[in-house]
Amino acid sequence: MVIAFLNSKIPDEYEIYCMQPQGSSDGTKRVWKLNQALYGPRKAPLWWFETLVKVMKDAGFVPMSTEMCLFKHEKLGVLVLIYVDDILEMRLISKFLGLRIRRNLDTNRVFIDQEEYVKKIVSKYGEETTKYTGTPWKTDTVIPPSWESVSDVLKKRYLKQTGSLNYASTNTRPDIVKTVSTLCEANSNP
Repeated sequence: MVIAFLNSKIPDEYEIYCMQPQGSSDGTKRVWKLNQALYGPRKAPLWWFETLVKVMKDAGFVPMSTEMCLFKHEKLGVLVLIYVDDILEMRLISKFLGLRIRRNLDTNRVFIDQEEYVKKIVSKYGEETTKYTGTPWKTDTVIPPSWESVSDVLKKRYLKQTGSLNYASTNTRPDIVKTVSTLCEANSNP
């Protein structure tokens, strides 16, 4: 197993200590000084990203000006996307984080959709018989300030449903952003 954050050195201006791990203790209460980052410290993702950017640049990749997690190698014509600690070569991928990625090499276009993801969440929440509509929601629709009392189980289900919709709206469905945002306003009292 490769642990990404362990590949980044902790900068000299930081000192982080941890208790001895279970099974590696020498029986004292001494602590260990970390030289490499672990998952947990707030700055660990930044240190990992800074380490990765240097490696990518050394390999001929340049971060895109519009998206610092997307790197392009001009000579090879390769795009690489970094998502937290996952590295994705765009040329080879057809699915990523619930997104379907299709390429038309003749027109040099990329198409991204979440059709499979949306079908999965519709099925997961038993909404297959729900009628479709051309307009997601009237723009002047207002969520009532208070709803009838519902159980914690239903509240949790509602939060999961709106979260699933929010993921779709922020990736490939800008047409439902307003509707999802309005639904999410009720998350504290569905």
